[in-house]
Amino acid sequence: EIFRQAPADGYTLLMDGSSLWIGPLLKPMAYDAIRDFAPVTATERSLSMLAVHSSVPAGSVKELIALANVRPGTLNYGTGASGSLTHLAAELFKSMAGINITHIPYKGGGEAVKAVLAGEVQLVISPAATLMAHVKAGRLKGLGVGSLQPSPLAPGFPTVASQGLPGFTLDFYQGLVVPIQTPVPIVRKLNHEIVRALTTEEMKERYRANGYEVVANSPEEFSVLLKAEVAKWGAVIKAGGIKGD
Repeated sequence: EIFRQAPADGYTLLMDGSSLWIGPLLKPMAYDAIRDFAPVTATERSLSMLAVHSSVPAGSVKELIALANVRPGTLNYGTGASGSLTHLAAELFKSMAGINITHIPYKGGGEAVKAVLAGEVQLVISPAATLMAHVKAGRLKGLGVGSLQPSPLAPGFPTVASQGLPGFTLDFYQGLVVPIQTPVPIVRKLNHEIVRALTTEEMKERYRANGYEVVANSPEEFSVLLKAEVAKWGAVIKAGGIKGD
Protein backbone atom coordinates (compact mmCIF):
# COMPACT_ATOMS: atom_id res chain seq x y z
CA GLU A 1 0.00 0.00 0.00
CA ILE A 2 2.88 2.38 0.82
CA PHE A 3 4.52 1.65 -2.52
CA ARG A 4 1.25 1.99 -4.41
CA GLN A 5 0.95 5.54 -3.11
CA ALA A 6 4.59 6.47 -3.74
CA PRO A 7 5.38 9.36 -6.12
CA ALA A 8 5.22 8.15 -9.73
CA ASP A 9 8.50 9.80 -10.67
CA GLY A 10 10.73 6.81 -11.39
CA TYR A 11 12.71 7.15 -8.18
CA THR A 12 10.74 4.53 -6.24
CA LEU A 13 10.84 0.97 -7.59
CA LEU A 14 9.72 -2.30 -6.07
CA MET A 15 11.55 -5.57 -6.67
CA ASP A 16 9.56 -8.66 -5.80
CA GLY A 17 8.63 -12.12 -6.97
CA SER A 18 5.54 -14.25 -7.19
CA SER A 19 4.15 -13.08 -3.84
CA LEU A 20 3.49 -9.69 -5.42
CA TRP A 21 1.04 -11.00 -8.01
CA ILE A 22 -0.17 -14.14 -6.23
CA GLY A 23 -0.95 -12.48 -2.89
CA PRO A 24 -4.15 -10.70 -4.01
CA LEU A 25 -5.43 -13.98 -5.47
CA LEU A 26 -5.31 -15.62 -2.05
CA LYS A 27 -6.90 -12.98 0.18
CA PRO A 28 -8.15 -9.41 -0.09
CA MET A 29 -5.34 -6.89 -0.33
CA ALA A 30 -5.15 -3.15 -0.85
CA TYR A 31 -3.49 -3.52 -4.26
CA ASP A 32 -3.80 -5.38 -7.52
CA ALA A 33 -0.51 -6.18 -9.22
CA ILE A 34 -1.87 -5.69 -12.74
CA ARG A 35 -4.05 -2.64 -12.04
CA ASP A 36 -1.76 -0.70 -9.69
CA PHE A 37 1.78 -1.33 -10.93
CA ALA A 38 3.57 -0.66 -14.20
CA PRO A 39 6.05 -3.42 -15.12
CA VAL A 40 9.61 -2.33 -15.87
CA THR A 41 11.38 -5.65 -16.45
CA ALA A 42 11.59 -9.20 -15.17
CA THR A 43 15.10 -9.32 -13.79
CA GLU A 44 15.75 -13.04 -13.32
CA ARG A 45 14.23 -16.47 -13.01
CA SER A 46 15.40 -19.46 -11.05
CA LEU A 47 14.94 -23.02 -12.17
CA SER A 48 12.61 -25.24 -10.14
CA MET A 49 13.29 -28.89 -9.32
CA LEU A 50 11.17 -31.77 -8.08
CA ALA A 51 13.19 -33.78 -5.57
CA VAL A 52 12.52 -36.68 -3.23
CA HIS A 53 14.26 -38.08 -0.17
CA SER A 54 16.95 -40.60 -1.06
CA SER A 55 14.92 -43.42 0.50
CA VAL A 56 11.94 -42.97 -1.84
CA PRO A 57 11.90 -45.91 -4.30
CA ALA A 58 11.48 -43.76 -7.41
CA GLY A 59 14.14 -42.66 -9.85
CA SER A 60 11.96 -40.67 -12.21
CA VAL A 61 8.77 -38.62 -12.25
CA LYS A 62 6.91 -41.53 -13.87
CA GLU A 63 8.05 -43.87 -11.11
CA LEU A 64 7.03 -41.34 -8.46
CA ILE A 65 3.54 -41.06 -9.96
CA ALA A 66 3.26 -44.85 -10.10
CA LEU A 67 4.35 -45.08 -6.45
CA ALA A 68 1.78 -42.47 -5.42
CA ASN A 69 -0.93 -44.44 -7.22
CA VAL A 70 0.05 -47.62 -5.39
CA ARG A 71 0.17 -45.81 -2.04
CA PRO A 72 -2.55 -43.12 -2.28
CA GLY A 73 -2.39 -40.50 0.46
CA THR A 74 0.77 -41.86 2.06
CA LEU A 75 3.37 -39.69 0.33
CA ASN A 76 3.80 -36.25 1.89
CA TYR A 77 5.03 -33.12 0.16
CA GLY A 78 6.57 -30.20 2.04
CA THR A 79 6.01 -26.59 1.05
CA GLY A 80 6.38 -23.09 2.38
CA ALA A 81 3.33 -21.42 3.89
CA SER A 82 -0.09 -22.19 2.47
CA GLY A 83 -0.49 -20.28 -0.77
CA SER A 84 3.24 -19.85 -1.36
CA LEU A 85 4.57 -20.60 -4.82
CA THR A 86 6.15 -23.85 -3.61
CA HIS A 87 2.68 -24.90 -2.38
CA LEU A 88 0.98 -23.90 -5.64
CA ALA A 89 3.70 -25.65 -7.65
CA ALA A 90 3.15 -28.91 -5.78
CA GLU A 91 -0.62 -28.53 -6.19
CA LEU A 92 -0.14 -28.07 -9.95
CA PHE A 93 2.01 -31.20 -10.09
CA LYS A 94 -0.50 -33.15 -7.98
CA SER A 95 -3.38 -32.05 -10.20
CA MET A 96 -1.65 -32.70 -13.53
CA ALA A 97 -0.38 -36.10 -12.35
CA GLY A 98 -3.80 -37.05 -10.93
CA ILE A 99 -2.30 -38.35 -7.70
CA ASN A 100 -3.29 -38.27 -4.04
CA ILE A 101 -0.41 -36.92 -1.95
CA THR A 102 -0.61 -35.10 1.38
CA HIS A 103 0.32 -31.45 1.92
CA ILE A 104 2.52 -30.57 4.91
CA PRO A 105 3.02 -26.79 5.14
CA TYR A 106 6.00 -25.17 6.87
CA LYS A 107 6.76 -21.56 7.72
CA GLY A 108 9.00 -21.16 4.69
CA GLY A 109 10.60 -22.94 1.77
CA GLY A 110 13.84 -23.45 3.69
CA GLU A 111 12.02 -25.36 6.42
CA ALA A 112 10.33 -27.54 3.79
CA VAL A 113 13.71 -28.47 2.33
CA LYS A 114 15.00 -29.31 5.82
CA ALA A 115 11.94 -31.51 6.30
CA VAL A 116 12.56 -33.55 3.17
CA LEU A 117 16.24 -33.89 4.10
CA ALA A 118 15.15 -35.24 7.50
CA GLY A 119 12.69 -37.63 5.89
CA GLU A 120 9.69 -35.95 7.53
CA VAL A 121 8.19 -35.55 4.05
CA GLN A 122 9.01 -37.46 0.89
CA LEU A 123 9.05 -34.78 -1.82
CA VAL A 124 9.45 -31.09 -2.43
CA ILE A 125 9.47 -28.63 -5.34
CA SER A 126 11.92 -25.81 -4.78
CA PRO A 127 14.51 -23.71 -6.64
CA ALA A 128 17.14 -26.03 -8.09
CA ALA A 129 19.87 -23.82 -6.65
CA THR A 130 18.57 -24.65 -3.15
CA LEU A 131 18.45 -28.39 -3.79
CA MET A 132 21.46 -29.05 -6.01
CA ALA A 133 24.09 -29.45 -3.27
CA HIS A 134 21.89 -31.99 -1.49
CA VAL A 135 21.22 -33.86 -4.74
CA LYS A 136 24.93 -34.02 -5.56
CA ALA A 137 25.65 -35.29 -2.05
CA GLY A 138 23.09 -38.08 -2.48
CA ARG A 139 20.79 -36.86 0.29
CA LEU A 140 18.03 -36.10 -2.23
CA LYS A 141 17.15 -37.38 -5.69
CA GLY A 142 16.40 -34.73 -8.29
CA LEU A 143 13.74 -36.23 -10.55
CA GLY A 144 13.08 -33.35 -12.93
CA VAL A 145 13.25 -29.62 -13.54
CA GLY A 146 10.35 -27.28 -14.20
CA SER A 147 11.54 -25.71 -17.45
CA LEU A 148 10.10 -26.81 -20.79
CA GLN A 149 13.59 -27.57 -22.08
CA PRO A 150 16.59 -29.04 -20.23
CA SER A 151 18.47 -26.24 -18.50
CA PRO A 152 22.20 -25.49 -18.28
CA LEU A 153 21.52 -24.55 -14.66
CA ALA A 154 20.91 -28.27 -13.95
CA PRO A 155 22.85 -30.18 -16.61
CA GLY A 156 21.80 -33.79 -17.05
CA PHE A 157 18.40 -33.45 -15.40
CA PRO A 158 15.30 -34.14 -17.55
CA THR A 159 12.25 -31.91 -17.44
CA VAL A 160 9.12 -32.88 -15.55
CA ALA A 161 7.18 -32.13 -18.73
CA SER A 162 9.12 -34.77 -20.69
CA GLN A 163 8.24 -37.47 -18.15
CA GLY A 164 4.55 -37.79 -18.81
CA LEU A 165 3.32 -34.31 -17.84
CA PRO A 166 3.52 -32.27 -21.05
CA GLY A 167 3.01 -28.57 -20.43
CA PHE A 168 4.19 -28.62 -16.82
CA THR A 169 6.25 -25.49 -16.28
CA LEU A 170 7.38 -23.66 -13.19
CA ASP A 171 9.82 -20.78 -12.93
CA PHE A 172 10.50 -18.55 -9.94
CA TYR A 173 10.58 -14.97 -11.27
CA GLN A 174 11.77 -11.67 -9.83
CA GLY A 175 11.00 -8.33 -11.38
CA LEU A 176 10.83 -4.57 -11.01
CA VAL A 177 7.65 -2.47 -11.07
CA VAL A 178 6.77 1.18 -10.51
CA PRO A 179 3.48 2.89 -9.55
CA ILE A 180 1.01 2.71 -12.42
CA GLN A 181 0.91 6.50 -12.95
CA THR A 182 4.62 6.61 -13.81
CA PRO A 183 4.97 8.26 -17.26
CA VAL A 184 5.81 5.85 -20.09
CA PRO A 185 9.06 7.68 -21.06
CA ILE A 186 10.34 7.22 -17.50
CA VAL A 187 9.41 3.50 -17.54
CA ARG A 188 11.24 3.06 -20.84
CA LYS A 189 14.31 4.91 -19.57
CA LEU A 190 14.41 2.73 -16.48
CA ASN A 191 13.99 -0.40 -18.59
CA HIS A 192 16.79 0.62 -20.95
CA GLU A 193 19.30 1.28 -18.18
CA ILE A 194 18.41 -1.76 -16.07
CA VAL A 195 18.44 -4.14 -19.04
CA ARG A 196 21.80 -2.71 -20.16
CA ALA A 197 23.27 -3.41 -16.71
CA LEU A 198 21.76 -6.89 -16.40
CA THR A 199 22.88 -8.14 -19.81
CA THR A 200 26.60 -7.56 -19.40
CA GLU A 201 28.53 -10.83 -19.40
CA GLU A 202 29.85 -10.10 -15.92
CA MET A 203 26.35 -9.67 -14.52
CA LYS A 204 24.93 -12.71 -16.31
CA GLU A 205 27.78 -14.82 -14.94
CA ARG A 206 27.11 -13.56 -11.41
CA TYR A 207 23.51 -14.59 -11.72
CA ARG A 208 24.41 -18.01 -13.18
CA ALA A 209 26.86 -18.63 -10.33
CA ASN A 210 23.95 -18.26 -7.90
CA GLY A 211 21.56 -20.46 -9.89
CA TYR A 212 19.66 -17.72 -11.73
CA GLU A 213 19.15 -16.82 -15.36
CA VAL A 214 18.90 -13.16 -16.38
CA VAL A 215 15.60 -12.32 -18.12
CA ALA A 216 15.84 -8.54 -18.74
CA ASN A 217 12.77 -8.25 -20.97
CA SER A 218 10.71 -5.27 -22.13
CA PRO A 219 7.85 -3.73 -20.13
CA GLU A 220 5.41 -5.21 -22.65
CA GLU A 221 6.92 -8.70 -22.33
CA PHE A 222 6.92 -8.47 -18.54
CA SER A 223 3.26 -7.38 -18.65
CA VAL A 224 2.35 -10.46 -20.71
CA LEU A 225 4.29 -12.65 -18.28
CA LEU A 226 2.55 -11.15 -15.25
CA LYS A 227 -0.91 -11.65 -16.74
CA ALA A 228 -0.05 -15.25 -17.68
CA GLU A 229 1.22 -15.93 -14.15
CA VAL A 230 -1.95 -14.46 -12.59
CA ALA A 231 -4.15 -16.58 -14.87
CA LYS A 232 -2.13 -19.77 -14.30
CA TRP A 233 -1.90 -19.59 -10.52
CA GLY A 234 -5.39 -18.15 -10.16
CA ALA A 235 -6.73 -21.31 -11.79
CA VAL A 236 -4.67 -23.52 -9.45
CA ILE A 237 -5.87 -21.56 -6.41
CA LYS A 238 -9.51 -21.78 -7.49
CA ALA A 239 -9.36 -25.48 -8.35
CA GLY A 240 -7.70 -26.35 -5.05
CA GLY A 241 -9.74 -23.97 -2.88
CA ILE A 242 -6.44 -22.65 -1.55
CA LYS A 243 -6.33 -19.87 1.03
CA GLY A 244 -3.28 -17.86 2.03
CA ASP A 245 -1.87 -17.80 5.55
